[in-house]
Amino acid sequence: MAYSIHHDEQGRLIDPEKLLVATDCPETLSKFIEKWRDPFMAPVLDGATASKYIWPDLPFTVKLIRVDVFECNSPKSQQATTDMNLSRRLRKNNTMNYLFTFFVLNEGYSFTKLLHLETAGPPRRDRFRIDGKNNVRDLTEWQLKESLHAYVTSDRIAGTKYFYIDFCDTPDRYFLSYKSEAEAGLRRMYRFAGYPVTQYYVLEKRVVHDCLAAEGGIGTTYYLSYGNTCKTIKGWKIINSFFAFDLQLYGSNLYTVYVRDDPFKRMMILMGPIPNPEEWQVFCQFYAFDLPIPGTCSLEVHNCTRSIYSTAASVPRHRLTNEEKRNPWEFQFGIYVFPVYLDDCTFADNW
Repeated sequence: MAYSIHHDEQGRLIDPEKLLVATDCPETLSKFIEKWRDPFMAPVLDGATASKYIWPDLPFTVKLIRVDVFECNSPKSQQATTDMNLSRRLRKNNTMNYLFTFFVLNEGYSFTKLLHLETAGPPRRDRFRIDGKNNVRDLTEWQLKESLHAYVTSDRIAGTKYFYIDFCDTPDRYFLSYKSEAEAGLRRMYRFAGYPVTQYYVLEKRVVHDCLAAEGGIGTTYYLSYGNTCKTIKGWKIINSFFAFDLQLYGSNLYTVYVRDDPFKRMMILMGPIPNPEEWQVFCQFYAFDLPIPGTCSLEVHNCTRSIYSTAASVPRHRLTNEEKRNPWEFQFGIYVFPVYLDDCTFADNW
């Protein structure tokens, strides 16, 4: 079997047989987060202009409201919130698991309905209740936390999908799901529509490799991870995170992340097909805007360029960052996504 040549951060040769052990293991959390950079928010005035372009039928400036949903396994129950401070406390609670996030409108209109978020306890649990709907089997006294504005339907509303409210008694509990069928033991009650999103994590690694002669033998590579948690992988560092849409809204663009592992892990982010597609794998796709909407932050895609000081070819790759461009990186295009701060991330450092 032929092996490519790999080096560690000090330039020492790595035994190919030990590559799996050297890279496929957890990193300490303090090292993993040491290069984190907080997001830069988009201008408010520009966002108001974009809101009229994306939601032309709405007479108000749309600022989407983020809703985080958590689940407790013992006893099984759910909690949800739009309060970011409460969301961060729930993330730090070892008994709670972060499930998913969705967005709703900040104001009501003719095709929305009030969605009440209510709480009860013990055990502490929340429920979503559509205004005017009551479950006669539910005997628990619920206290109103807040009211949201959800879509009545996802039909002909770009970027939305249905979320379902399921019920279980003894004690009375409700579970929010996006699955088409209720789980065993649960009764499907109501549904509403919102904007589903996924959390993405941008990872950076310092690489020493012979193929980086155009960059002096040392460079950086970038990769994306996504999901409810981010693994703290040895040698990698998280630099930022963001939420992006799962479905296409009016005016949004589809971004495809292509990856490959040779001569090291790297990625390309494009709005169209990639040259030589047989050499790359499609890793993930998400929707984002190229203009600022209210509540978003800006990120830039940079392309690694060929050095003017060397005849050696550069290794093509992209990075997604809020840093200023610098050699060997040049600006490719910008995107606007929803910001995530370090306290909004859940890390798996014991996998």
